[in-house]
Amino acid sequence: MTDAPSGPFVAMAVACHRIDRQPDGTMDVSGIVDGLAFASRADDLAEPVRVPLTLLVVLRAGSIRGLSEVRIQGRYPSGEEGPAVAQRVRFSDESPGATLTVPVELEVISPGEYAFDVSCDGHLLTRVSLVVRLTPPA
Repeated sequence: MTDAPSGPFVAMAVACHRIDRQPDGTMDVSGIVDGLAFASRADDLAEPVRVPLTLLVVLRAGSIRGLSEVRIQGRYPSGEEGPAVAQRVRFSDESPGATLTVPVELEVISPGEYAFDVSCDGHLLTRVSLVVRLTPPA
């Protein structure tokens, strides 16, 4: 049996409208989004809609230490890859966690599942998904 390092672990991964950092170091997260609905008479939107969001990813190191690359890869409902962002983080005994806040302007072009895959050093940790539905106009 080997003593392979375990971690990092996901403490939180959400899409939200707003994050307020407090003077004491805490964060208030508001407007968590797991889905969106748009009124449309057709099967698709007449034109793309841009939705400003923030992705919040909070990781805990577990036993891993050192420099790691955290990557967030967007995916459209078609399965096609969207924009991606990568950030290097250092896990240490003094700082055994990492918090990433990534502003996103989601371009909604059709209904379905929009996703953001969160990986560390090439290993998928979690997926933040947003389901977009079209509803008949009121």
